[in-house]
Amino acid sequence: MITKPIAKEYIYLDWNIFQNMKHSYNNDNIEAKELEKIIFKLSKKYFFPYSGAHLEDLVVSTEKNSNFISEDLGYLKNVSNGFLIGRIEELNNELRIEKFSVVKAYKQIKENYKFEKSIKINFNIPKFLPYSMSDGKQPPLVFLK
Repeated sequence: MITKPIAKEYIYLDWNIFQNMKHSYNNDNIEAKELEKIIFKLSKKYFFPYSGAHLEDLVVSTEKNSNFISEDLGYLKNVSNGFLIGRIEELNNELRIEKFSVVKAYKQIKENYKFEKSIKINFNIPKFLPYSMSDGKQPPLVFLK
């Protein structure tokens, strides 16, 4: 579903900022706690959207340890108010901010990640061995068989 763009300004936070704020209560990080307060005050005027990159970072970081996925998704939803920032191909990659389920987006990113990872694994099979060609004057070109 393509809707009209939302005309509210936004501030994009790096995934590490989300994580620092979330974990500030465990490690007594006063600066991160203060930043969180400021962000929640500013959220009346600005969006703090999450993105596919945030979810990709979460997928990669939780590949071996998935204990905190629901916590991280809940925190991301809370700070972003469920607003996702991304480009829409159907609109010439126009940047949009849309309300979208953090959990649904995470599941889509995770499926894409699994698929891309399986492709990389499949390209490591023996029939794709490199060979080179050179005329002796130029550096060799390497091709896949």
